[in-house]
Amino acid sequence: MCYAVDFMTKCRREEIHYYDASSFLLSGIMEVVETEFGKALKQTTFGDYREFAGFLMPTRIGWQSPVGNGTIKYHSIEVNTVEESALKMPAQSVAKLDGSGQAIWR
Repeated sequence: MCYAVDFMTKCRREEIHYYDASSFLLSGIMEVVETEFGKALKQTTFGDYREFAGFLMPTRIGWQSPVGNGTIKYHSIEVNTVEESALKMPAQSVAKLDGSGQAIWR
């Protein structure tokens, strides 16, 4: 049993997300996608949830559509292994105006 939640994206694409009624974990997504052959229904499934550093993550993600299908299986997931400095914004360039009104960048 699942709960179905109907979403509309900003670009007016409808997605229906299905959440397991007992665990509330995302079980799947149904959506219409554009393909080289026109619009097609795409189904994405999420399963085999396991805990990684306190988070429940799907270790199996599958998809089906008229133009193809596949499955991704994760054997391990690392959480919080990115250095904090990698997420910082780069320093902004600063411009000053010289006497003629031209910008000098540093």
